Amino acid sequence: MKISEEIKFGITFIILFLILISYFFYIKSYIPIYFLVPIIIFISISIFINKLLLKYLMEKWMRFAILISKVMNPIIMCLIYITTVVPIGLFMRIFRVDSLKLKKNNKKTYWQNRENNIPNDMNDQF
Repeated sequence: MKISEEIKFGITFIILFLILISYFFYIKSYIPIYFLVPIIIFISISIFINKLLLKYLMEKWMRFAILISKVMNPIIMCLIYITTVVPIGLFMRIFRVDSLKLKKNNKKTYWQNRENNIPNDMNDQF
């Protein structure tokens, strides 16, 4: 028996809300539990009776997830850039590393001579 995406969505949220309830029990804050228990009951009933409501909720959740991704992806990529590329660039500038060999060193051209160990024949390359 194949479980539909809507039922998986409902079960996921039931598990999430049960974890939240156990957390609120742990910290002895019972007021949020009064809001979470009816939601769990509502989702449980929707799983067995009306899957259209879960489909609607899943579509709205997916739109919300896409909106969050449009906001968070640039922030995450900026943090990755700042924490990896910028320090490496600063390190290379401080120690004057020329990994692309772009400095001319009083030469007229950027061309470099090849080593003699390159085969002349282009047959059987692999």
